[in-house]
Amino acid sequence: MKKNIKKFKYIYVDSLVSIKYLKTKTNLKNHTLISFNPSLVLNKNLNVLGLEQNTIPEDFVNLGKKTYQFSGKVYNSIIKYNNDPFMGIWIARYLISIQNIMYRANKINQFINNDNCLLVMLDFKDKIKNYAINGDLFSYMAQFKNCKVIELEHLPDDLNRLGRDPQTNFWIRLKFESFSSIFFRIICIIGKLLQKYWPFKKIYYSNENTLLKRIAFRCFLKGHLILKFPKKINLLDDKIIKKNTFKIFENIEKIIIQYQKEILGSAYTINTESFFLKKITQHINSYVTAYDFWNNQLNSGKKKKIYACLFGFPNTAMEVAFSSLTKKYNIVTASFQHAISKEISEDILSVDSVYESNIVDYYFVYNKATARYSKLSRFHRAKNIVLGLPEDLKKGMMYKNKKLYESPVLYASTSAYCGNRGITNRAGSSDVSKAEFELGLIDDILAKLPHKVQYKPYFSKRYSGEAIEINRAKTKENILVNLDEIDLRYLINNSRLIITSRATSTVGWCIFSSKPLIYIETIDNRLNKEATNVFKKSLFFFDVLDANWKIKLYNFLNRDISTIEKEWINKKKSSKNLIFNFLGYKKANQDYIALNKIIK
Repeated sequence: MKKNIKKFKYIYVDSLVSIKYLKTKTNLKNHTLISFNPSLVLNKNLNVLGLEQNTIPEDFVNLGKKTYQFSGKVYNSIIKYNNDPFMGIWIARYLISIQNIMYRANKINQFINNDNCLLVMLDFKDKIKNYAINGDLFSYMAQFKNCKVIELEHLPDDLNRLGRDPQTNFWIRLKFESFSSIFFRIICIIGKLLQKYWPFKKIYYSNENTLLKRIAFRCFLKGHLILKFPKKINLLDDKIIKKNTFKIFENIEKIIIQYQKEILGSAYTINTESFFLKKITQHINSYVTAYDFWNNQLNSGKKKKIYACLFGFPNTAMEVAFSSLTKKYNIVTASFQHAISKEISEDILSVDSVYESNIVDYYFVYNKATARYSKLSRFHRAKNIVLGLPEDLKKGMMYKNKKLYESPVLYASTSAYCGNRGITNRAGSSDVSKAEFELGLIDDILAKLPHKVQYKPYFSKRYSGEAIEINRAKTKENILVNLDEIDLRYLINNSRLIITSRATSTVGWCIFSSKPLIYIETIDNRLNKEATNVFKKSLFFFDVLDANWKIKLYNFLNRDISTIEKEWINKKKSSKNLIFNFLGYKKANQDYIALNKIIK
């Protein structure tokens, strides 16, 4: 192994474990270590070079524009071939999913410039974890003649946290759930027990969220049994490729090849072309297989009692294919907004193929802004209907924790790394840039405050090992790092003051707390113009494009919290306008509107 490693000028590493392993096999001074992982690149003791040193925000914007352009071309090609908009959307979404790998492959190839490169891949001995962290990056890089991949078995202590969202304790969630949500759990159990014997109409649900649960419960009260949507999990593993799959593939092949060339540039090869052409064939086949399955089920009368399907977020082949047949079999489909995003984000339209409103008959949303921005999707088909905020969210706003404020300031970090699986153009900046922002905020502001600060990072991890900003925060006397498996919404009321950033769903939970909120506009995931104007009036607003933003923010926070709370009272009118008018708070639930559409 030592002789083999010596011939590689560059070695790509994703973790500290990989570096420790390499030290036992070779003299690292004879190689150049490269990585995307901020915890390696920013560690001055490791001498690991970053692969995105010259990357600027405009690069991510341009990447989004390319994906937007080619997803439209793929969709139009499918419409011309068989006029199946659902298949067109299904394939358009795939272009978003492969964007990251091609972007990273291009960065690696630009850096190594045809020299030999060894890539060390961590093997977690778990198919799901491996894909959650590694994606297809290493398999893809193996297609380049000057690159070789070796696998290193690794079972870290934090294995359970890799690539997944937190599962908050049931009893904690129960405090925030409405009666409708609690009864929803009960009717789901009833559905399992009675589905074989129920003589009346049935309704599927998939990917529950707070708004969906309330409406599903109301449907049950109207005599409809609520059943979990059946999912075939082995569609991609189906080795039988349908004849129709090849015909569909032929219609989009040239577009996919051109898309790869646009992102890979000079790194494009026949081998890399073949890699994704094979993958997209499997992707198409999963839809064709699911379509045939549902067509047979519905045509045979086996599902004749299915009256409607309620989606939180329809994103699988089974869900999309099912939706494509519902009009033929008179089944109503609906999706429900699950977070604040479309109404505030500047660049989310670049991934419009993933919008829920492309797939269903009705899209029930919190507010008019979401309804308006959803319609901007090129693939929009739903009728958008405003229902207001769900009960769970309103209950969370009113919930008062009896605990003392151990840390009066809560910093809700939105620094979610892209890793090998995220949507690169939606990330908006490199992972290293995200880490540098966090480190600067910790060192220059949070650690210098006279207040105790609770630092709440994203639970899900995209790299194995502790993040550099978390390790830095742990060294500060006044900062408590909360690594508990608990969603942010359940912590908000434990603090008097909240700091957050970026136009993501996190900011929504912070706003709904009604606590004094400091919002930091970063270089990535920026607000749209409408949201910017509203946020500036309603929140304590700081923009990193202001050269003196750190000084201004420190001076603002370096005061007695009661003083800041008094200033917040003066913003109450504007903040109420943000919550009530812009984001959709309504005192009275409007379930009857949804019921009139779903149960006709």
